[in-house]
Amino acid sequence: MSSRSNLAQKVASFIERENLFDSNSRLLLAVSSGLDSTVLLHLLVELGYRPQLAHFNYMLRGEESREDVEFLKDLANDLGLELHLDGCTYEESQSLKNDGNLQARARSMRYEFLAKMAEVHTCDCILTAHHADDALETFLINFLRGSGLRGLRGILPRSNGLARPLLETSREELANYAVQNEIIWREDSSNTEDDYLRNQLRHQVITKLHQIKPGLNKIAAQTFDRLRNTYAVYLENIQDYWHKVSRKDGRGWFSLDRRQLTGPNQKKIELALVEMLGTDTFNSEVRRQMREALPGSLLETPDRLIYIGQDRVAIGTKPIEEPAEIRAFDPGRKQNIQIRLDHFTTLSGELVDLGKTVKNDQTTSRHQIIRTPPNFLYLPKDMIAQATIRRPRSGDRFRPFGMGGKSQKLQDYFVNAKIDRLERVHAWLLVDKNDTILWVMGHRAAEETRLPVEDKIVFKLEIKRLSRGQF
Repeated sequence: MSSRSNLAQKVASFIERENLFDSNSRLLLAVSSGLDSTVLLHLLVELGYRPQLAHFNYMLRGEESREDVEFLKDLANDLGLELHLDGCTYEESQSLKNDGNLQARARSMRYEFLAKMAEVHTCDCILTAHHADDALETFLINFLRGSGLRGLRGILPRSNGLARPLLETSREELANYAVQNEIIWREDSSNTEDDYLRNQLRHQVITKLHQIKPGLNKIAAQTFDRLRNTYAVYLENIQDYWHKVSRKDGRGWFSLDRRQLTGPNQKKIELALVEMLGTDTFNSEVRRQMREALPGSLLETPDRLIYIGQDRVAIGTKPIEEPAEIRAFDPGRKQNIQIRLDHFTTLSGELVDLGKTVKNDQTTSRHQIIRTPPNFLYLPKDMIAQATIRRPRSGDRFRPFGMGGKSQKLQDYFVNAKIDRLERVHAWLLVDKNDTILWVMGHRAAEETRLPVEDKIVFKLEIKRLSRGQF
């Protein structure tokens, strides 16, 4: 390969046209030992790139999977490239084999591993070897699943930190390149089976389409390009409409007038739901339940919670179970704290002198300092040093501040305070070392946080919510 091959030139042109990455980018290439990723690796090396390699071993094919790893080790060594490896434990592999949703789970594990490796090794871009035939297969899969226009765009050249340099290259071109340049790869035996829809389309449909229409990949690439451009214009109009009919309330969720789900705008509203939030999230069954469920119902999708009110339907993201950035405080090491609890909630903290700062939001008496705003809390330094943050659990109790020390079920507090169900599942609790609730964050402090007047240097916490949760 002394001079640049025709295929390498084609891939280079695609990289430049789609602005996938540049010559100085630190690249992480997902490799499997199969034809696609092995040829992409050789093409990148021919073009002068030195990508790092990453392989996730599911151990689903026993000895064959182990041989894939040894093949990649030898390949990386021959090319003088770094190879990062990880994979399933035996228990995880067995669980995958018995999972009815194997492909989705495996894909999630793989991309989580790739994202971690890209972060650890400061890579700018993750590359995958999806090619023109994959794009056509994905289009047909989404078509058969009743996807909206979003799914009919095919695979994007770049999305979510991933770049796909081979999207206009066919599987046949990759095979020819490998043969011409005496490149060795390994065949995955599972690719010959028709257990999955993708393999059925690949073996039984795509082959026929190529016979019926020579040059199909080029035609499909042009069609996908037009669909992507059309979708950009279409989505802009959908977003404008969505923001007119939805109402945000500042807690990371939004709502719709329930009457619109059955009125003359029903089709338009449902189209917006599907395009903004996804076909899997808002399929026909979920949309039917949104129309017919009784007020007070709480519906659940893979990534959303839907609260059915009397007049409105509220839609929120599912809460994460653990704080995104911190679980315990160390004010002795760092006095000022700014942390992200989830995608729309932040918590800040600092040591303050109440003798100087207590003005409008505090009143004092002989025995105590009483906190009035629900988004603030003042604690003794030793108490915050041992505090952690968690979500509410079934059976939680606490002693609401100002109720004479009486204990109350957290669930009863939520009901009496008229805190709706979506807000409850997104609530955070500050608890002490004994798991005693100190603060229902943003709502009510516990009696345990009552401060003696002599405590002047204390720790101040403030919780903030962004105006709108992410789609």
